[in-house]
Amino acid sequence: MTARPLVRFRDRRPQPWANGLGSTTELLGWSDGPGLFGSDGPAWRLSIARLDGPAPFSPLPGVDRHFLPIGADVRLRIAGADIPVPAGQVCRFSGKDVVELLDLTSAPAFAVNLMVRASGGGPELVMADSHDPRCAAAIAALTLTPGGGFGRFDIVRPHAGLASGPALPLALVLPGAAPGPTMV
Repeated sequence: MTARPLVRFRDRRPQPWANGLGSTTELLGWSDGPGLFGSDGPAWRLSIARLDGPAPFSPLPGVDRHFLPIGADVRLRIAGADIPVPAGQVCRFSGKDVVELLDLTSAPAFAVNLMVRASGGGPELVMADSHDPRCAAAIAALTLTPGGGFGRFDIVRPHAGLASGPALPLALVLPGAAPGPTMV
């Protein structure tokens, strides 16, 4: 039996950011997480933003944000501090912070965004590959490159036979994030 994606990126349509200055493709909405991954799952949102150049982020008070640039290093200004974020590294910050994308090394690039209702915890976003033992504990896995029958940015069950083939780069949604702005 071949593993199939839970959500295919290619089947979703981009939507404008709340501030209208960019676009994002929602893969899972606030209420989808618990429905797809169990009734005890936290409310969270996973999307892929297209990054074309400098732009302010939409403010999202009451939300903890996890930002993972793919395809380019970026520089953000978060609450007045300039923060370099290398491609493939997760940056966490509060949705109430004033955030701006200052520059990126190539465009277009993309960013994986995990947004969790701020409540002192919730899932976290980490980089891994399909052979990583943390896959067994993940709520969801997002493919970062095509392979193994999956497209780029498809959501897959993290334990759905992914470890049997070549290592596939993944963004994992794991339970239990530490609150607050940090680089991981």
